[in-house]
Amino acid sequence: KRKHDELMTKLRSREWYCLRSILGYSWALFLFLLGGREAGKSYAVTDFYVKQWRERGRPFVWLRLSERSAQNLLTNNAEKLIDPDIRRKYNLDLVTKGSNVYEVTKRSKADKQGKTKILEKKLMARVFAISTFYNDKGSGLFDKDFLNDPNMYYNICMDEMNREKNEKNSFDIVYSFTNQIEN
Repeated sequence: KRKHDELMTKLRSREWYCLRSILGYSWALFLFLLGGREAGKSYAVTDFYVKQWRERGRPFVWLRLSERSAQNLLTNNAEKLIDPDIRRKYNLDLVTKGSNVYEVTKRSKADKQGKTKILEKKLMARVFAISTFYNDKGSGLFDKDFLNDPNMYYNICMDEMNREKNEKNSFDIVYSFTNQIEN
């Protein structure tokens, strides 16, 4: 009992967010993380998704409210989506094209200028804005054969889903989220 109490005290006093307590709920279709700014919620989810990608080949989808915030995540080969320490931890070499994030699995040898060519890459993630879900209607955003394996599913994160106080209210978040999930 004393050891359990010490462990619980340690867990409660943790500075950063940890997903461990909610990952045992295999029946849950949606998991909600609520907490203050800079608590590590997005970081913890990103680390979990990248680990799932690395260990199981499970791609993920990252959703943001607006096109601008989605594009910000994709700039400079998704440096705002995948933190540098997560890149180092999993030895990731990433490139982006459109809304897709690819892991480069094979590069050519460097030429005289030190440049390499991408020989092989795999789709690791997609980043979408829910505000423009209608642009994705009718698009094949998933691989039906991927789901033939009962151990496979898609990880989807709706990050930063609350509007700021002065942010323009130009669309219904719940309606847009639901429709983007259907895509």
